[in-house]
Amino acid sequence: MASARARSTPDLTGYHKGEPMVLGFTLGIIYLVLLLVLGVMSFRKGHWVLGLIGFIFPVLWLIGAILPSRYARR
Repeated sequence: MASARARSTPDLTGYHKGEPMVLGFTLGIIYLVLLLVLGVMSFRKGHWVLGLIGFIFPVLWLIGAILPSRYARR
């Protein structure tokens, strides 16, 4: 009986055993969605080099998404 009670109570850190895993999974999904969106934005704005190198260094997708379009009229 004591072991069943010990499993349901939080440990010394205040978290249940599965909470950090759920948090990590959720943050991982958000990260992947952001990478996908920023990568597509980078390619659509005409920044092909940043888009391709972004597969290795994803921060370049953020830069490519922020920069103005190469096809913008001046």
